[in-house]
Amino acid sequence: MSISSTGRFPNRRPPSDVTRAVPEKAMVIPSADLTEASTEMTSRSWSLSATGSTANPRARAISVTTYGVLSAARRATYYAETRPIGRAFGVPDALLPADLAAFERYVAEMLAPAGPVRVSDLARELARVVLRPPLAPLAPLLPVPSGPAAAVLRRLPADAYAWTLWPSVGLLPASVRDDYGLSWGPLERSVSGWLVAGWRGWRPVLPVGFRQMPKALAADRRVAGGQ
Repeated sequence: MSISSTGRFPNRRPPSDVTRAVPEKAMVIPSADLTEASTEMTSRSWSLSATGSTANPRARAISVTTYGVLSAARRATYYAETRPIGRAFGVPDALLPADLAAFERYVAEMLAPAGPVRVSDLARELARVVLRPPLAPLAPLLPVPSGPAAAVLRRLPADAYAWTLWPSVGLLPASVRDDYGLSWGPLERSVSGWLVAGWRGWRPVLPVGFRQMPKALAADRRVAGGQ
């Protein structure tokens, strides 16, 4: 889900294969000094990637959801392993928080009431599609004729399946979730907990190829082969 920022970015368009899928108004970016803005852009890009680390509340929820509670030492190690990713994004080492504690402070500042991370109207519009996606495009993946299957999926109300994505809503920081206007009451928390418990129970017995993305498996093979 897209979150806008008050930072300054260069006035340039993404590649054509991206622009075809993104509304024009989502690409309006204020002009700024290219060097300074590019550094800030890459810094924020890395920060979005690094918020997937177990160093912050959202990612800690992800790790707890999937693997259980990680120790502080393991979280610190995981964060340290994300720093080379930041450098690969082009973020100068001086801008990367030095350790887990510094990164947690950075995330808190970004999400603070006076911080730069804000949920925009466009982000809310996109979130509705992300959390209530159309199912008809999945028809070709089903072992039945895709035409009739797509027709059935198009008639299926979003409320019939949107609850399966509630665990994703629970991973958002509370302030961001509130800005999106997403409900997170007893019903959502209970259903999310039930889904997570089921995932934890099934995950160890599922084949690796079923529970991991093909690209991730390919990357694992490259690393194992020393490529």
